Amino acid sequence: NITDWDAEITGENSAWLTEKERTETSITFTAAANPETIEQVATVTFTSKEYPEIEENVTIKQNAKEEIYMDLTPEEEPYTIAIEGGDIKLVIGTNATAWDAEITGDNSAWLTEKERTETTITFTAAKSTSTSESVAKVIFSLTSDPNITQEIDIVQKAQNEPFLAIDPAEPQNIPM
Repeated sequence: NITDWDAEITGENSAWLTEKERTETSITFTAAANPETIEQVATVTFTSKEYPEIEENVTIKQNAKEEIYMDLTPEEEPYTIAIEGGDIKLVIGTNATAWDAEITGDNSAWLTEKERTETTITFTAAKSTSTSESVAKVIFSLTSDPNITQEIDIVQKAQNEPFLAIDPAEPQNIPM
């Protein structure tokens, strides 16, 4: 009979576990959510009220909070859009509930967000008319934890400078 026993929760960090209810035949505990990325452990010591030397220890463990992560596929930079323009699609892998992406940089107007789903984002660019490479920085962040970010550069190569090649070894007649 459980009323003939005493129960005590012990352990260095056992405040997460509390006794909720006790009946003649059972005892119920409540566990607070684990905010840490390490396992929590508590010990419940059951002791006989009539015979205090009789005791039984039960170890209760609570799993660690899953560490939040975010990764992008494809994983390897450079993320490049052709000179002719086009799209680049990235897959965002995360166990967070939501994420955001922001295009930043002084010269980033050439890149726009085309489409976003729960797990992907597509960026698009028109044909490059610039004679210098264009680079836009995209910052990905988790809305539940804005400190978790990932920054990437998306690059569009430059148009070649116009040029005229003349081979002096072969004389050319230019009509007038």
